[in-house]
Amino acid sequence: MHVLPPRYDLWPLPVQRAMLLRGALIECGPGLRGAAWPDCPKVRLAALGAYLTRGVVAAHLTAAWVWEAASSPGSPLSVAAVAGSARTNRIPGIQRCEMRFQLDDVIRLGEFGTTSPRRTLHDLLHRPSPFGEEEREACAGLLSLIEEPSERIVHTLDTTRRPHARLARQRIRELLGQQPQTLP
Repeated sequence: MHVLPPRYDLWPLPVQRAMLLRGALIECGPGLRGAAWPDCPKVRLAALGAYLTRGVVAAHLTAAWVWEAASSPGSPLSVAAVAGSARTNRIPGIQRCEMRFQLDDVIRLGEFGTTSPRRTLHDLLHRPSPFGEEEREACAGLLSLIEEPSERIVHTLDTTRRPHARLARQRIRELLGQQPQTLP
């Protein structure tokens, strides 16, 4: 029997505040978790429940935080929907993107989904935005979770056609301490 973490975001705000003051609830990213619940991916994802509506999944730095590879879920939170899915209203504090997912790109933990550690790593490496310390820390943490030789990850990045592929290859080699190859 699998027990799902409670959805504290569904409780009335005065009850949430009272339980926080009593120490029965503690902050977990932008949400809450029961003090007796372990800080683990399934509980972290449940704490994001209020933000994972209408089939969106945790993505990018937010997904890395779910997998305990990042110290923060990022601001704004990052969620993804299947490309071409119905648009939802913009929610403050949420960055929503559309992605094409392969079968093993999304993992469901209880009620909600998040991109897999492997997909999260690839998404972070391919981001066009600055690649700061927070992203490096997340990628290093994700690499430790992926049960795949680093050579295979580099090979996948070398052969994948995706925007910002050269940037992703440079970043993974920096993370792994490899010298970048000169391209013809």
